[in-house]
Amino acid sequence: VITWNTLFDTFLEGRGYTSQRYRQLSIKLSESDADVICLQEVKTDLLDFLCEQKWVRDKYFISDVSSSANMSVPGRPYPLSDAVATEIADYSEGRYLIGSTVSPYGQVILSKLPFHSFMSSFSSQKKLVLGSFLVPTHDDLEKRRQLVLSAIHLTSSYHGDSSKAQRNQIEHMQSVMHSIVQFSNGDYARTDFMIAGDINFPDHTATGVIFRSDWIDCWDFLRPDDLGLTFCPTENHLALFCTSSGLSYRLDRVMLSSTVLRPFSISMIGKEQFPLEQPSPLDLRILPPHSDGNSSSEAVIMTPDNFQIALSKVTGFDSWSPNTGFISDHYGLVCDLEYLPTDHLDLLAS
Repeated sequence: VITWNTLFDTFLEGRGYTSQRYRQLSIKLSESDADVICLQEVKTDLLDFLCEQKWVRDKYFISDVSSSANMSVPGRPYPLSDAVATEIADYSEGRYLIGSTVSPYGQVILSKLPFHSFMSSFSSQKKLVLGSFLVPTHDDLEKRRQLVLSAIHLTSSYHGDSSKAQRNQIEHMQSVMHSIVQFSNGDYARTDFMIAGDINFPDHTATGVIFRSDWIDCWDFLRPDDLGLTFCPTENHLALFCTSSGLSYRLDRVMLSSTVLRPFSISMIGKEQFPLEQPSPLDLRILPPHSDGNSSSEAVIMTPDNFQIALSKVTGFDSWSPNTGFISDHYGLVCDLEYLPTDHLDLLAS
C-alpha cells in the first residue's frame, strides 16, 4: 500500500514545476507496482494525467475519473438507501464520480483488486474517499475477507489549531467505515479496517488519543525509534513553501485495525531530488543578518509569502538549486502487509 500527498499548486502559484512533478510521480508509482495507491491533494489535471497512463489503464481500478478523461463512463453515481445514516455514495459496478472527489481537490484510490468506491463529505471542500475490497486469504481462497480502506486528508493546522475539526472528522470517518460494512452485509469477524493518508497530526502522540486502542500506527509498530518525518521544510524546499512554522512532522500514516492483517515493512518514497528540464522559478531568497527585511542576527531564507526561517536550520538548502526538484512537499509511505494464517496469529504481537 502506498499513500502520498501529491501537493496541489495553491501555495506555489505556478512556481512548482507541476508537469514535471506529475511525470516523476507516475514513474515512482509505476515502478512500485503497489497493489493499492492512495493519493491526496489530487486535482482534475493530475486525475486526467493518471487516467492517460498505460500502467494505470493496464493494471488498476480507480475510484474516480474526470469528465475529460478518455474512459468509458457507463453510468452515473447513485446514492445509498435511506437506511444508511451517513451520507455516502456508492460508485461501484462501472459507475464513476466524474471528477466529483477532486473538485476542487481530493483523494483518489488506485487498486489492482476490484473494489467498491464510496465518498462522504466533511465539508464543501473536504471529502472522504473509501474503498471496500474482498481479499483472498491463506485459510480460504473462496471465502474472502472484507477490507474497508479510507483514503483520508484531515484538516491541517496551517491556519491554527485544528484538533477539534480533526476529532470530528475521525469520528465521522469511523462511522462511515462501519456503515459500509452494514451496507455490504459484511461480517465484522471477517472485516479489516485501514486508513492511509495525510492525518495532519503534528504530534505522533495524538494518534493514541484520537483513535481507539484497537488501531495501530504501522510506522510506530515497525519503527518505534524512527521519527519518520514525512514533511520536512528543513530539507525539502517545496515543504518550505507550505509551512507556517518551519517545523518537520510525521503527518502521513498507515493505520490498521485487524486481527489477521499484519504490517511487516514500511519505508518512505520520494525523498530524492530529480533534475528539472528548465530552472525552477521558485523565489527563495537569502537575507543576510540585520538586512532589509531581516532584523535578526543570523541569515534567513524568505519565501514569497514572507515566511522566514534561519538558514542554519535548513540542512538541505545547500544541496538545493533551481535545477533540481522534489515530487511533492510530502514524502510518501510504502507499507507491505500480509494476511496471517489463523494458526499463526501469535505473530501479530511480535
